[in-house]
Parts: sequence; structure tokens; C-alpha cells
Amino acid sequence: MKKNSVESSPTWIDPDDAPEITEEWVTSADLFDGETLVRRGRPRKANPKSQVTLRLDKEVLEYFRETGEGWQTLMNDVLRAHVAKSQARRSVVVKVHVGDVGRVRSALRTLEGKLDKLNKDLQVITVQRHAEEVSKRRERA
Repeated sequence: MKKNSVESSPTWIDPDDAPEITEEWVTSADLFDGETLVRRGRPRKANPKSQVTLRLDKEVLEYFRETGEGWQTLMNDVLRAHVAKSQARRSVVVKVHVGDVGRVRSALRTLEGKLDKLNKDLQVITVQRHAEEVSKRRERA
């Protein structure tokens, strides 16, 4: 067996030679609750995000990356808005008299157009909010 080249014995033996306990040392020390180590750092989220591997069109990926820092959060916000819109469309149930089908179809087309416009407006607002957050972060840095 090869002998260690670095001596592993303590560098001090006398308790009077012990290093001074500083505030920095105390804040970096492990905290125990009885025998259990208390986790440090950011608490875990109740609903954490999932990491995925996803294939995207080159243009789509470039668009989001060009928005700057936080582009993945922006992409998540846009997808969340799409999910909300899709769920809202699915959740509408209407009972219609046979004679009113034509008018209802026309009204639904109008509503779909308005929903599409609202969705586009929401995406624009999301992109604008993201750009404002990025510029605030840059100002702070």
C-alpha cells in the first residue's frame, strides 16, 4: 500500500490553539434538530417544475433565446397561457335548439376570433413583462 504524502494528523492539539469561532463559521455550520440534519438553502416547492428533453424548430428556439435572460420562463408562460386557453375552450358546454345552430356557429366563430386576439395580446403582454424583468435585472447588476 502506498504511503500518503500529505500528513493527515491534526495541525493543532492544544485547545488553546483552536481556531477562533467567527460569525462566518457559525452561519456555515450544519444545524441539527436532535439527530436530524436540518436542510439549508431554499425550501422545496410544493409543485416543482419537471426537467424535460424537447425537440423544437430552430426558429422557435432562436426566437425565445433572443428575448434574453429568462427565455425558458417566458416559454413556460406562453405554454401555460395556451393550456389555459385550450382548457377554457373544452370546458364550455352549450345546449342549442336545432333551429338556432346557424346563429350559434356564427357566434362561436366570433368568440374564437376574440379568444385568438386575447391570446395574442396575452403573449405580447407576457413578452413585454419578461423584457421589463430582464431590464430591471440588468439595472440592478
